[in-house]
Amino acid sequence: MNAGYTFHDTVREPFAGTSVLDFYATRYPKSGTRDAWAERLARGQISLNGQLARADTVLRAGDRLVYRRAPWEEPPAPTDLPVVFEDDDLLAVNKPAGLPVLPGGGFLERTVVRLLRSGSPHLRTVAPVHCLDRGTSGLLLLGKNRETLSALGRALQARKVSRLYLAVLDGLVAENEFSVSMAIGLVPHEAASAAGKPSRTDFHVLDRDPVARTSLVLATPHTGRTHQIRIHAAVAGHPLSGEPFYVPSGLWDPDAAAQPGAHIPLPGGCGFRLHAWQMTFTHPRSGSAVRLVCPPPEHFWERPLPTFP
Repeated sequence: MNAGYTFHDTVREPFAGTSVLDFYATRYPKSGTRDAWAERLARGQISLNGQLARADTVLRAGDRLVYRRAPWEEPPAPTDLPVVFEDDDLLAVNKPAGLPVLPGGGFLERTVVRLLRSGSPHLRTVAPVHCLDRGTSGLLLLGKNRETLSALGRALQARKVSRLYLAVLDGLVAENEFSVSMAIGLVPHEAASAAGKPSRTDFHVLDRDPVARTSLVLATPHTGRTHQIRIHAAVAGHPLSGEPFYVPSGLWDPDAAAQPGAHIPLPGGCGFRLHAWQMTFTHPRSGSAVRLVCPPPEHFWERPLPTFP
């Protein structure tokens, strides 16, 4: 059981003129249905400008809303974070699959950021330079100060940070090398979309398992879209083995999700094998080249791991 959490919001112009209930149901749809938010208001968990809020009160720009979420039991998650690299500016850890980087989806304390900040006084301001899916394991780079975060953020945008991933795909991929350039956008979650942002991932097949009918690949994303490797692997007709969300088109399967009683998977769901294996970048303070390598977890690939290119 965690200690609960208090969410603070200041009403901005787009929400001025809407009711308190409309604000929460619209702004935080993933945190509950409209009925759930109405129940929280009825229980007195939300205040408006220091007073208990009513569901039908009309908001004005500048109003202050506070939602006090009661303590809850978070889903289980691994909490071991081995250090791969650390200096005065940077920290790189080996994130286990199943542990989210940031709070969300029922997780608050069992996240990389909370574990690091609460576990070490010198890491109280540490923040991720980039993010990994909850189900993705491997290298996660974090900055210890604002200057480092800003510099590496600019390097990522300029595509000056090289990242290599290992992934296990469904099926025996015929080509030894292939590339996917499908754009990615919100439809309603991140998925393949012609109206999305340009995206490209290169794939290199390292090994094939004829018994399990899976392929081990090296994936090189040239852009940094959310769930990019998962989506592009699906677009290529070979979703990640165990992928709970993306089907070969790179989209969510609406027919399966619409069946009565069907479990609708979410993009953060686990079950696949994707590992952030290598990262290369220029150190923002020293200017020296940094190359980090993180071996995949045990049983990531049941056959002997091949020699990497």
